[in-house]
Amino acid sequence: MTVIKLVLGAKVKRHSLQAESLTFEELTALALTHFPELTGQELTIKFIDDEGDAVIVMDDADLSEALRFVRDTSAKSLRLTITTATSGPAAALPSATAAAAPTPAASATPTP
Repeated sequence: MTVIKLVLGAKVKRHSLQAESLTFEELTALALTHFPELTGQELTIKFIDDEGDAVIVMDDADLSEALRFVRDTSAKSLRLTITTATSGPAAALPSATAAAAPTPAASATPTP
């Protein structure tokens, strides 16, 4: 059994499961089950490796590497931090959609 912790902001969900056969699609579905507010958003999932680097998990190969890391280091759990474009570091940057939207200051009537 492997313990996986899904972290979204201050919320943490803990799971004990047979992670060796876990796919990235199943992981994403699990995250959406516990954090339904993420539905329809692009997710970024990361874990911290033994050198302190935040490693992105984007597919089955990345997930297998993260699980191997836990197994090889005898870590108690795999802590996966989930962010979105609106909750992660990119949240401070305007999105392309928001930048293209008309602003209230832009009006059809000219000002004198």
